[in-house]
Amino acid sequence: MRSDIMWCKNNMTAVMVKYNDKLDPSKREVAYAISKDYRNLGYTTEAVKGMVTYIFNITSLKEIVAIVKPFNIVSRRVLEKTGFKHIRA
Repeated sequence: MRSDIMWCKNNMTAVMVKYNDKLDPSKREVAYAISKDYRNLGYTTEAVKGMVTYIFNITSLKEIVAIVKPFNIVSRRVLEKTGFKHIRA
């Protein structure tokens, strides 16, 4: 199963969140991207929250892991605001 959430505005995709469960359960991934014009409006945070809730509701997963480059502070903030905890650098 692959699930997508897309938020559109003016016929343009503002934010997209994807979940792919084809990988090994320990490597399940959530990926997200947002159009430049819609950054810093909270759309990515809300979409990631929705996808995480959806994943936990439809699977037996107890944990989702995210990998973010250390310099990507904005993406790290999205994960912090959606309940992810920093484990190691």
